Amino acid sequence: MVEKRTDEHIGLTTASGIAYDQLAAKSRGTYDAEHFNELLNRAAEALIRITPVYLFDPDSGARRRLNDAELLNAQVTRAASALVLADGREVKDVSLLRSDLRAAITILKGAGLTAFSPAPERHNGTKVP
Repeated sequence: MVEKRTDEHIGLTTASGIAYDQLAAKSRGTYDAEHFNELLNRAAEALIRITPVYLFDPDSGARRRLNDAELLNAQVTRAASALVLADGREVKDVSLLRSDLRAAITILKGAGLTAFSPAPERHNGTKVP
């Protein structure tokens, strides 16, 4: 009998890159590192709002799902490789399930999202909230 493979986790940075590639109106061109890091952060922010997010717990050796309170107002940083949670903790080794990523991309496409632009800047150079 063939063993059924469980759903695989995919890192948030990788998931963000896949989401960007599948949703962007045009293919990825040449970007400076800061611009591309911001694009990954924006893609990850969209993903964490609509799909379960998991964190590797080194004490137990298992992944646990982050709860809604932890993700409330969470901010994505470091090219989608870290999350600053609602309580101020910065966590890494964050992932999504591959099947959840597929569903999230379908939802975002259905909502008409086609780009992840960096936050607009004001005339004095500061970002608009």
